[in-house]
Amino acid sequence: MVAGGAISLSRNFVLNVKAEHRERFYADRRLKCFWLRVGAAPKVAGRTPSKSYVFRHRNRGGRLEKFTLGDAYTMPNDVARDLAIRAYQVQREGGDPRHVLGKTVQETTVGDLLDRYLGEWSAVRNKPRTHATNVSRVERCLRPQLGKKRLSALTRGEIERWKTAMRERPIDCNRSLAILKKSLRLARENWELIDHDPVSGIEPWPERQSDRIVSDAELRALIAALSELEAEAANPSALLAIRLCMLTGCRLGEIVGLRWSWVDIERCEFVFPDSKTGQKIIPVGPAAIELLQGVPLRDDNPHVCASDTRRGGPIAPGTVTRLLQKARARAAITGKGMLEGITTHAFRRTHATRAADDGASQWALMEAFGWKTGQMAQRYVKRAAASGRLLVNERSNYVAAMMERASDGS
Repeated sequence: MVAGGAISLSRNFVLNVKAEHRERFYADRRLKCFWLRVGAAPKVAGRTPSKSYVFRHRNRGGRLEKFTLGDAYTMPNDVARDLAIRAYQVQREGGDPRHVLGKTVQETTVGDLLDRYLGEWSAVRNKPRTHATNVSRVERCLRPQLGKKRLSALTRGEIERWKTAMRERPIDCNRSLAILKKSLRLARENWELIDHDPVSGIEPWPERQSDRIVSDAELRALIAALSELEAEAANPSALLAIRLCMLTGCRLGEIVGLRWSWVDIERCEFVFPDSKTGQKIIPVGPAAIELLQGVPLRDDNPHVCASDTRRGGPIAPGTVTRLLQKARARAAITGKGMLEGITTHAFRRTHATRAADDGASQWALMEAFGWKTGQMAQRYVKRAAASGRLLVNERSNYVAAMMERASDGS
């Protein structure tokens, strides 16, 4: 909140005060609980800035209570002042100041805060896919239990009870808790909706990091199963996506969204203009490029793993995941075990683990897998070694040789 100082909130001042680049609050000199809020100057010329009368005062417990009394353009100044006086009297008597003159003034709820977070923060600052995930978690995890609660009355105990109710879904709970923490921090520091931090000190549930890597025997079994599924006319784009994940160690989302214009065949690189970690260049092995050179181009779709049902779009990640599950089941039938926990990300983890075992340095891993910081690379580094491009080529050729042997029936 930017305070404009204590002045006399006369009708003349209210109508003539100018809006600035950000919202400002003006306190009345005589009635300390009576404030005027002037919104930021509109970016579109000719539009009128928002102005509203606000009640703002701490109760006996020291908690700030703040709510809008009415629109400053339409509510008479003396009516707004009288509402503020009555609200102050009710507050002094220990009551709810929102019940003034028999009328309940609506206060911001946790649901309102979450809506504002999604609209003004997440939609603007996050990538579309991340924003969609945030919306889903708000609707599934946060709004049902916390959405109707008054924001100013939200307590740590209520959040702890919500967290306990979510204990069977620790990952969902932890990601949703992060959204709630960010929303409440914005409410306190940026939007001046509350002056307390009910989420302070609440720890997320422990999470066990997945360390599943794919053994050579499992990889051979999966490659053979994919060859069998290909002979049975499995989805070619899904097969291509799985094989590219095996060869490159890229994320499934990166492979699914990969466009032909991002493939640099001469330099053996994937150039992603906007990925999970921003713009980046991923070196890939010659085997991956050779695989791509055998894929027919489509005039109606720019994606490498093109969809047959989504016009101009990529194949759905779920289609790839289901085919991998089918390949795992096929490999299990042949006596190679259940292959539990093998996902497309397990291929990425396997590439990084084997590279670190072979002596790759932190910087080589960062180059090879497109990590912006060394935090992820540190999970795999064991000793210093060779360049990222060499290790990618080696692992890619190793997997390609398996594929070739499987296709030859050897």
